[in-house]
Amino acid sequence: MSPIPPRPGKLHIGHYPACADDFSVLLPPTTDGLRARFRATVFGAVDDTYPELTGHDHIEGLVGEHALFQLENLQMHPFIRDRLDAKLLKLHLWIVNDQTARTLAYTPHLGDLVPIEEMR
Repeated sequence: MSPIPPRPGKLHIGHYPACADDFSVLLPPTTDGLRARFRATVFGAVDDTYPELTGHDHIEGLVGEHALFQLENLQMHPFIRDRLDAKLLKLHLWIVNDQTARTLAYTPHLGDLVPIEEMR
């Protein structure tokens, strides 16, 4: 059986409406289960690492960390991991601001989200 060739595609792991002023639109508050632990992890990571962020900057930090955590979790699935290891799959992370069309891309070698035009 021949390996499945890589194909481009996209997976929407979350959409943050430009008009929202509260991160709960993306990750609603809850008090139990996996979602509550995940939400606490995202908020903890941003609040501990970037305590100076407030308002919209805080929300942007939460969106970025949320996306990075989702990418990390996706890579832990055996089906995905096997294909990554076999170089049959590549994962990319982009965050697009609906109001400005500004696109940030995750660069693993920098460990950061950078404007996509800087990736060339």
